[in-house]
Amino acid sequence: MFFYFILFSLQIFAQENSDLNQGIRVEYKCLFNTKFEREKQFNTYEGFLTLRSGMSVYYSIPEKQQKSAEGSLDIIIETDTFLRVVKNSIQNEILFGTTSMNGKEIFFRDSLFPMIWNLEKESKMIDSLECFKATTLFKGRNYIAWYCPKIPVPDGPWKLGGLPGLIIEAYEENKDLYFIMRGITPQIISSPSLLYNDFEKYPDYPGYVKYMNDVLQKLQRSMSAQDSPDCISCQTKTTFKVYLWEKVFY
Repeated sequence: MFFYFILFSLQIFAQENSDLNQGIRVEYKCLFNTKFEREKQFNTYEGFLTLRSGMSVYYSIPEKQQKSAEGSLDIIIETDTFLRVVKNSIQNEILFGTTSMNGKEIFFRDSLFPMIWNLEKESKMIDSLECFKATTLFKGRNYIAWYCPKIPVPDGPWKLGGLPGLIIEAYEENKDLYFIMRGITPQIISSPSLLYNDFEKYPDYPGYVKYMNDVLQKLQRSMSAQDSPDCISCQTKTTFKVYLWEKVFY
């Protein structure tokens, strides 16, 4: 019954604020498999999607600090679970952030909702919400989403969206990345457009691909030098496992 009362309050809110200037806040639970495609070992994150006047911002934070395995030589990069994503449905643009090697947040741009959804007839109840299934191949991975047409918000967690209703549940086909909505409430939200006024100044998606590949190459060279400081051509013994939800490496 929890989502029923949420849905009722949003319907009243939408009637009184048809432009949604005051905004809404959607909370998600996010599970991320750090053993990606090998076995299951999940970390849990809190995800937050805030929407106002054609703009939205999504970000996630870990529910607890993660510790690396003792004695492991593996360096695992799991940046996607911390990404901040800014969506502009009016301009059909998206900005997504990642953390640079010096710890600063940097942004890249892309078109909004480039994924092509297959809308299916299958439906299921998530709490008291009737949700419908949609599937897509997005940046090299297959995703399944369950959206609710009674919440007419074409958005969702992370970069996902563009469906005729809010995404309530979404996951990569092996459920190595999994989102489920935990709550949704009206909320006064500052416009995210104030943060990003010059979209074109940010590198495009091919620039992001190049950046991530350059980072990987720098890390490999750095570890090679640490493992064998007197050998220019030696291979590093340290392995790099770079897990991104978009297949960008070549």
